[in-house]
Amino acid sequence: QLANQYQVWISEAEPDKRDAFRDELQCPPNRILGVLDHLQNRWGGIEGYLEAAGMTPENIDRIGAKLA
Repeated sequence: QLANQYQVWISEAEPDKRDAFRDELQCPPNRILGVLDHLQNRWGGIEGYLEAAGMTPENIDRIGAKLA
């Protein structure tokens, strides 16, 4: 569903800004790895980040189970 919304946003953007907007919406692997490195360095990983954001360990476990 998000891909469909991206297409709507791109089509509604000004024509001369569409390519730049399309590039911003991409998420290349090195960007994902950079985020994961940051989470590891600052909070000890994703779980630490989610706990710092106020999520309970039980909810973190539930999310992990759904993603596994």
